[in-house]
Amino acid sequence: MRQQFILKPFLLVLFQLMVLPSLLFAAEKGIRMGAFIKDPRGNIVNQTLSQVDVQILAPNGCVLMGERFSSVVVSNGYLYLDLFKGTRNEAELYDMGKSSIDVFADQGSHTGLTCLNNDGTLNGTLNFFTPAEEDVRYVRVTTSDLGGVSDPFEARFKINSMHHAMVASKAALATSALIADNALKLEGKSASEFVLASSVGTTSGTVAAGDDSRFTDSRAPSGTAGGDLAGNYPNPTVSNVRVDKISSALGLYFTYKPN
Repeated sequence: MRQQFILKPFLLVLFQLMVLPSLLFAAEKGIRMGAFIKDPRGNIVNQTLSQVDVQILAPNGCVLMGERFSSVVVSNGYLYLDLFKGTRNEAELYDMGKSSIDVFADQGSHTGLTCLNNDGTLNGTLNFFTPAEEDVRYVRVTTSDLGGVSDPFEARFKINSMHHAMVASKAALATSALIADNALKLEGKSASEFVLASSVGTTSGTVAAGDDSRFTDSRAPSGTAGGDLAGNYPNPTVSNVRVDKISSALGLYFTYKPN
């Protein structure tokens, strides 16, 4: 996504907009916004902005979210803001405390909103927004000290429908919540009940450790002998062995005749 805006007369290029990951399933994910700023001479901006205000607007100009960022660093022209991670501001930015999923949902209805005209002035006739599928949103970024000029600067850029991404994110959060609450069970049993329990030892019902001496020591056989052997281990006797003749290396042989 790349959009350009002239900010009286600064140039701002939006180059990044992505959903941030979250380690906590209940936490607000946020949306990373990246922009590149040049001054009127084409030089990149290096400055710390004391204050940057961000609002997300419905297509009709109604404010769905408003937040403020302080001490924002612009380094080598690059400006990064994590939307929904700033300080929400109802008094000045008309924030309604909505989550990112609510702001980008394509169903339901938002009432009691403050709405703006294209020039940023208040619209006294609108106070609601009913989203439809594929409705866009607009991000309005304002600051008053860019380049050391006291006049306010404003940029607006369009966000295309994020319905599927946000719904998928919500589904992932719900799945994480179920797992965290140990609610995924089979026939009423928890996952821990399916873990095979075992203990190491030398008695019946235990398992041998990998370094158990029984794996390497010599052990005398026991039980009844068979085949050409008779009796019992460990001391069987030889039986049923018949030798007819024994040959020598010179071709001579001895004949054996049993009694």
